[in-house]
Amino acid sequence: MGQCHAQTRTLLYESLVIRTNSKAHHRRWLPSVADHIVVEEQQAPSTTGTSCSSPSVRYWRQPQQALRHWNAFLAMARTPPACAVDGRGARVRQRPSRSRRPGGAGSGHHGHPPARCPRRSGPEGAESGPRDAGSTAPRRCRCHVRHRCPCYAKGSRFIQRAVDGATTEEIIMVYKEIMPYVRTLAVDMFGNHAVQKILNHGPRSYKRIFIRHLMGDVLGLSLHMYGCRVIQKAFEVAEHDQKLVMAMELGRKVLRCVRDQYANYVIQKCIECVPSKHIQFIFRSLYGVGKAKMLSTHPYGCHVVQKVLAYCNPEIHHAMTAEIIESVQMLSADRFGNYVVQHLLEHGGAARRSTMVEKFATQIVAMSYHKYASNVIEKCLTFGCHHDRQLITSEIIAAGGGQHLDDHFMDMMIDPYASSVIQKMVVTAEERQVRVLVGVARSNAAKLMRYTHGRSVIAAIERFLAARARAQCKLQPVAQ
Repeated sequence: MGQCHAQTRTLLYESLVIRTNSKAHHRRWLPSVADHIVVEEQQAPSTTGTSCSSPSVRYWRQPQQALRHWNAFLAMARTPPACAVDGRGARVRQRPSRSRRPGGAGSGHHGHPPARCPRRSGPEGAESGPRDAGSTAPRRCRCHVRHRCPCYAKGSRFIQRAVDGATTEEIIMVYKEIMPYVRTLAVDMFGNHAVQKILNHGPRSYKRIFIRHLMGDVLGLSLHMYGCRVIQKAFEVAEHDQKLVMAMELGRKVLRCVRDQYANYVIQKCIECVPSKHIQFIFRSLYGVGKAKMLSTHPYGCHVVQKVLAYCNPEIHHAMTAEIIESVQMLSADRFGNYVVQHLLEHGGAARRSTMVEKFATQIVAMSYHKYASNVIEKCLTFGCHHDRQLITSEIIAAGGGQHLDDHFMDMMIDPYASSVIQKMVVTAEERQVRVLVGVARSNAAKLMRYTHGRSVIAAIERFLAARARAQCKLQPVAQ
């Protein structure tokens, strides 16, 4: 590497040290996948003998952009032409030439590999000149598949379009080309989309080999922003024995995955795709000693709890629902726990639904004014039996008393959350209770029209009355 350039930048990435040169004031960094990457800049000794400036240390603050540049560098380092070796044995890209000949070393911008795959001859298998007469593979599939896919959006889309219309032989060729780099592609911003697309095609035997390359790092990929998508696709297309192996890898850190913003989707996909009798170890990790309550209030755990309730066996379902019902009032007012309660009200059965409604007694009006608990009351009115709806509507009407009924309902009709409960009552309550609501709305229509939520209540009542009138007209016999 030349010594005449103004700056030398050193990239520290674990045990790999790569040196690149560039002009002064040309701030092009080569970041790595790690968030803690450190780039050291120092001024090279000048020819005049003046002292160099002190080193400055900067941290890469954009992991996604760092990931893209690091994969671009890996693809650039794997390309045999125009590469050199520094003093520590690391292969690096030579400084691009000033001449910009089409397809030459200077066609890439700032030393990055060119967006379009160059037609070079070499051990990488790229084409040079016209194809052989006996070659059946199209030009689009024989041209640096692994280099087009991981680093650029256009390359990823190119691979996805090519796979859609490719033959079995061409798909097998693509599998063989990218197989050694499957883990690198799985964590790439654009390469993960191509990997997911490829997994939807091809023979079963090659899919098994492809997924086998992911095994051993299922947990690490599940915790990654892009790798989690590839693992979810692997659960969808893998055979039963491979699904069990991947599930066993996740079983070591179930709670960590459930709390992770990416791995929780992998756990949900595992619960969907693997029979419940084979993943009892995952279910048992999610209940007991307050775990169900704790996970129900977690921003990611609440989704996993709902998925477990939908797919687990009756024994685990009973244990988890008992723990949730025990804290149903607290969960109903929680930002995330209310979704678990709503799921249980909709799919938990009539007995558990009635038990929860009885626990809400004497708190229904207060819950109707709450931002999250009001959604739970609406679910009770939607899916509850006649007795449950009667209990809720009677308590709301009784809370106003005889003399202050109009003021009580007016407060609820103009409230941002209680107004939704009133609109649901109009549809689900008994005839006499609906008449009370309609009478209050008609007598205070002018006041309600001044409020946004009041106008919504009036519109709901009008829709209900119009639908009932149409139903009565259909029932009346047509005069001869």
